[in-house]
Amino acid sequence: MNINLNLLATLGLAAVLFFFGQLMVSRSAILRRYSIPVPVVGGFLFALVLALVGVVVPVQFIIDESLKGPLLLAFFATLGLGADVRSMGRGGRKLVILLVLFVLLMMIQNAIGILMARLLDLHPLVGLLGGSISLTGGHGTAAAYAASFSETRN
Repeated sequence: MNINLNLLATLGLAAVLFFFGQLMVSRSAILRRYSIPVPVVGGFLFALVLALVGVVVPVQFIIDESLKGPLLLAFFATLGLGADVRSMGRGGRKLVILLVLFVLLMMIQNAIGILMARLLDLHPLVGLLGGSISLTGGHGTAAAYAASFSETRN
């Protein structure tokens, strides 16, 4: 059985899953303690239900993915918005050292990624995907950038 969802239905399902995830996080001390993001909880529960239903009835959801890239970028970009500036200020010298090391490691990741891409005769942007974009930003950020990078010509 195939279930096709257009853009509006996909966004509606995403909204329902978001609010269900929010309900679950608000009622679970463990999820709050480990700062599990609401969209992750909603998406995981949907995947779990879909997997369980798929065992009994072969079902396939076909969703409109036209907003996947922008929404992935928005999700990963907003994860840090809950950071408290005063707490960061209390980090002082140790936080500055951490940030400098972080930037240096990102540059090393990108240099290795670009070098490997060149050695494999690939576009340097592929090296960035294998560098700090995925290693720092995560797989969702890499997937979002990969779509736009694939349109780039040498």
